[in-house]
Amino acid sequence: MGLEALLQKLDGIQEEEKEQVSNLVLDLITDTDTRDKIFSFHQHTKGMDPLKRAELLDHINEMALDSYAQDKLTQLHAFTKSLDNQIKNRLYLQFFALIKDPTLDAMLWDLLGIMDDPKDTQLTRVEVLSRIGRYIKVSRKGHRKNKNNDFKPEVTSRMMVTVNFTGVGGEHNDDHFGIVWAADPKRDNVLIIPTTSLKEDKKFYNHYFSIGKVQFLDKETVVMLDQTVAVSHKRIEKETFIDPATKTNTPVYISKEQEWHIRDGIRVSYLGYQTLFHFLHTNFRSYIPEMVNEPLQHTHLLRPFNLISNDPEKMLYTLIDDPETVYTIKWRVSAVSKNQRDRLLSNWFQALGAYNRDPKTNERLSIRLPRRNSAANAYTSLIGATLP
Repeated sequence: MGLEALLQKLDGIQEEEKEQVSNLVLDLITDTDTRDKIFSFHQHTKGMDPLKRAELLDHINEMALDSYAQDKLTQLHAFTKSLDNQIKNRLYLQFFALIKDPTLDAMLWDLLGIMDDPKDTQLTRVEVLSRIGRYIKVSRKGHRKNKNNDFKPEVTSRMMVTVNFTGVGGEHNDDHFGIVWAADPKRDNVLIIPTTSLKEDKKFYNHYFSIGKVQFLDKETVVMLDQTVAVSHKRIEKETFIDPATKTNTPVYISKEQEWHIRDGIRVSYLGYQTLFHFLHTNFRSYIPEMVNEPLQHTHLLRPFNLISNDPEKMLYTLIDDPETVYTIKWRVSAVSKNQRDRLLSNWFQALGAYNRDPKTNERLSIRLPRRNSAANAYTSLIGATLP
């Protein structure tokens, strides 16, 4: 616009406005930095929709009167100016999502407050956020059903599956194997007994014990009855595994005998049944038990049993779910004190293996002493403490 055209425009406005415009023109003439910025701003906005342009100018005016907003805007600009446009857009969308959703805003502040747990070095901030992220990911999965309106994946009792656990504190966490203990195809909930691989140097308990290898899976399976939990079908990641013999994806099931073993663990852990070890420990304490089949009967020590007969010569028993198979234990006269006898019996019962370990991290490496070898050695010491 030329000077002549500008003067004609000025003729059409009031004296007070003429003075404001004159002062503004004078400022622009004397302040080249401001003039350059206004010209640049004018070039970017002159093609805008008039309503949007008016709205933008109102926002700028409000900002000019709000020193707090100016300060925060300056900080925000300094932070974002070097960011990729895609990241800037994402931040913009997140910002408006938080403004519109007070629940989400409150959750964000809770997330920002998560810190490392000084009493639990495993429960770091990163780990907690990872668990929350996996929970959200699983929750967002849609339910899948087959043509009969049954939940998928289609799982049945005794099936081995992998489950995406999201535990709090000491609860089972991350992707792990588990045994489907109960499943109704019409219900989303599936009762899972979590499992883990055998650790040669870790004690067995009423709720934590080995059931041996399951079909073609390569590692010995340890059940964790105290972590039994109902999970959604959404949490089940895999229900078939590659059979090395056929190279095909195949469902894997625990055997009937392994199911009996788990039932026995439930009886002992939650129904108060007496274990075979407890019976041997508290009966005929002047005698030492000699197993007819030590490797097999060692696995019975944590299990309840049906007593058929018992005298100073021998005892006969069966396992609860297998009443047809009779097992024999011979009683041999002890050559040691009752306390020594109890210690030898406990050493056999609680026999543990050992690992070679990384000297820096203490991480388990190769097996140095298998648990079975340790149990056999302890049993030899036990039988050695008897009279001929």
